[in-house]
Amino acid sequence: MPYPVTVSVLTAGPRAIDADAIAERYAGLIPGAAGLWVEADGNSAVISSDDSDLRFSLASMPQPAPDGAAEAHVRFSVSSFDTGWQLPPHDSHLVLAHAGDSALPPDYALTVFTAVVAAVAETVNAVGIHWSAAQATHAPAFFREMAAGATRGPPVMLWAGVERAQRDGRISLLSRGMPRQLGLPDLLLTAPEARGDTALACFFDLLDYMIRRNQALADGETVIRSVEEKLTVHYIASPAGDGSRVMSVALP
Repeated sequence: MPYPVTVSVLTAGPRAIDADAIAERYAGLIPGAAGLWVEADGNSAVISSDDSDLRFSLASMPQPAPDGAAEAHVRFSVSSFDTGWQLPPHDSHLVLAHAGDSALPPDYALTVFTAVVAAVAETVNAVGIHWSAAQATHAPAFFREMAAGATRGPPVMLWAGVERAQRDGRISLLSRGMPRQLGLPDLLLTAPEARGDTALACFFDLLDYMIRRNQALADGETVIRSVEEKLTVHYIASPAGDGSRVMSVALP
């Protein structure tokens, strides 16, 4: 993992760290996975995996997540799309951090970290999970569902925030967080408005494909979705205006 990843588990009121409960919830979430060691000391803990070099830190904070970012980033989570979900009030949070120093493949390390976050969120009855690298705040039930499904593939809907826009009869979807977490480019996908549902599925399929192969698609490379549909990759300046370049794909 190229950079550290920090996640805030948001709660209504201070919550104690329950080491046994975290390990138990993790085992229930990912059956057959290696066990966790949770060494708690007051308001902090170190969480490690039985069969790898993974170590995460956990700390309880008796105040809201700072700067209002958790509230502002709800709109970039798929869990808020067309659901009306909003972050309930919170006045405390727990911070989980992964230093990104594991020898494991980045997507595997991040997947384990995601499951640990889900386990912690369950033990404290979280009202939301702010994945800061993705600039996305997720609903707890959605987060658990995606984390539990990680045995079938990377939970990319948790790792990537999505900025949606609409102009001149087309929609655009711009990911957030891929370079910072996985060293991969962010993706801009555009499509006709009538293909909104197809566009979102294609968007995450392309991100999933990049993550699994741990390599960006090259400029000019063709992605074959079906006999009728072949998509060509181009790199352009990010519409976010941050000076980065993003992988751009247009659905016809």
